[in-house]
Amino acid sequence: MKLVFQITLGILLASTIGAVANLVATYYIAYQANQFIQQKAEQQQAAFTAKNEADKKRRIEAYKQTYLAEQSKQAQREREQVERRRYTLAWKSYYVMPKGCESYQDEAHMVECVNHKLDAKKEFELIYAKREIITPASKKDGKL
Repeated sequence: MKLVFQITLGILLASTIGAVANLVATYYIAYQANQFIQQKAEQQQAAFTAKNEADKKRRIEAYKQTYLAEQSKQAQREREQVERRRYTLAWKSYYVMPKGCESYQDEAHMVECVNHKLDAKKEFELIYAKREIITPASKKDGKL
């Protein structure tokens, strides 16, 4: 009977050791799986964060480019406006209407006055394009 008891006890001990080993192996596998899942989650979070940062930088850069382009356009419009004012002032100081062209006497007189102004405008544009000094005195006495 002692032998049966020893065999039973040996089987019971072996079963317990096997169950404990199985339980330890299961916990180890679960621990490794949990570590793997946690590592993958951290990698995904890092990738998501990096993508968000890259998107944020891209949006900021696009905004900067748009802002700089608008500033450049505004500066160009201002330069063009200054140039138009300069041109207009130069034309007004350059052109002297001939005496008698304030009111037209007849059609021929009107044509003569308009042609005078057109010729003066062409001459002015040539001089202005060369950036030469423009003065009203350079006009031929302001007479037709």
